[in-house]
Amino acid sequence: MSRYNQLQSKKYKLIKKMSNESPTSVTYSLISPNGFPLLLTLRDEKMGILMTNMGLLETSLKSKGFTPQIKKTFGEKKPIEYVQGEVCPKCGKPLIVVNNDKMISKCSDNKYNPVTKKGEPCDYVKWRENK
Repeated sequence: MSRYNQLQSKKYKLIKKMSNESPTSVTYSLISPNGFPLLLTLRDEKMGILMTNMGLLETSLKSKGFTPQIKKTFGEKKPIEYVQGEVCPKCGKPLIVVNNDKMISKCSDNKYNPVTKKGEPCDYVKWRENK
């Protein structure tokens, strides 16, 4: 064994002695069958054993009705809200609500082009009346 490997082995043993943590772990973010979010951490000394236990645990969790909790870093995408009964007078496509506070509607085909600084292919925008 090389001198480097001996030092690494001693370092690993010292860290293991000082720490209660296992060197390998995985944490699951789950939703329980009753809808509660939870975190579950699985730890082991060796990666191979951890991987085997992960497979067994995942099969068991799935059979008991647990589902993964998928988290997005920047939040969920807001669903598109259509203006009921109104269509674009230019192209005939439905109008969508842009911002409830400003009461703006625009054509659902309107996509902003930063080069031309206009909505394309349809640039229709409507200020709605305050209800």
